[in-house]
Amino acid sequence: MAQSSTYSLTIDSLASNGVEPTVSFVLSRWGNNTQEVVAQHVIAQHKVGFEDLPQALQRVYSSTGIDPQQIEWMTIVDSQEGHFWNKFWVYRKRARWVESLGLGHLKPYRISPQRALAYEAFRQSGFRQATVICLDPEVNQLTAQLWEAGERGLQKKWPEAEGNSAEEFFERLAEFCGFSGGRAQRQFVELSGYGEPRFLDQLREEWLEIGSQGQLILKDNHPDFARAFHSPQRSPDQPVTSREIDIYASLESLVMEWAMTLKSSRRLLVGGEERICVVGQGLLYEILIVVLPRIFDRQKLFILSGSLSQLRASGASALLGLQQEPKSKAPLSKTPADDRKKPQPLPEGQLA
Repeated sequence: MAQSSTYSLTIDSLASNGVEPTVSFVLSRWGNNTQEVVAQHVIAQHKVGFEDLPQALQRVYSSTGIDPQQIEWMTIVDSQEGHFWNKFWVYRKRARWVESLGLGHLKPYRISPQRALAYEAFRQSGFRQATVICLDPEVNQLTAQLWEAGERGLQKKWPEAEGNSAEEFFERLAEFCGFSGGRAQRQFVELSGYGEPRFLDQLREEWLEIGSQGQLILKDNHPDFARAFHSPQRSPDQPVTSREIDIYASLESLVMEWAMTLKSSRRLLVGGEERICVVGQGLLYEILIVVLPRIFDRQKLFILSGSLSQLRASGASALLGLQQEPKSKAPLSKTPADDRKKPQPLPEGQLA
């Protein structure tokens, strides 16, 4: 068996919801049945920019002594939703751009961002099989996606949802209550346990419902909160009132109902057991990770947070190792001592 090392490059550049675009890339060395991360970087658009990604990679090549021709695979975390990355490929002539990275000899593979993020949560959990709840507001997907991860692979449990984003509704309602942005939303969640869910029926009747397959569905894409609550939007510098506290309590109760519906429907079972991974960002994610430990065994619950761009890039890199076979023909695994059976991911195809 050949012992030579080969390399892979994974790039993620998805961002939305007014967030500055970022690039994350993972350069990995493969050989002797192992994956070793050689370099992993997050580049903020306002600090460096996409045009400087080739320069960033050149610095990595120089510091590590790696020749770009040694890179056998390139994977792009790519969305169908029309975000910056897709426009970048359309207007920048992808072939010329790949050549600027020193990778003109490669044809990039596409791995969907949800699959990459879900697999990274499963990979870090250490579970042999699990259900992964993935909430990625940066990809503009609808509410949550449910994945089954195990020996048979990583498969989506839910079909593609239709309608509007419930996550966006949560964000807008928090903004109406005077809690806009990540830190402020976490302060909103800190109201947990202080209020009464007196607006729960109103949430159900006017805006949100739990679908037949457990999806949290938004019924009205243009909610008028000032009319519904008979009062104006709270300014962040105004005192928090019982209205805001009770609105949060109502949201938490609704998320609790949603989680209980998933539990009772047995949709979270894999192999007859409940082992759950949760990964994501946003207010719905923040509320969910408050609720889930109340109804599930903490030993069978794994919660992952962090830079979604970096997590997607890492997950896609690991998936790439499972999907592709290096020239050395060496089987790929997490570490030599890791004897767990690895799931085989569904192929995502190639970029044309």
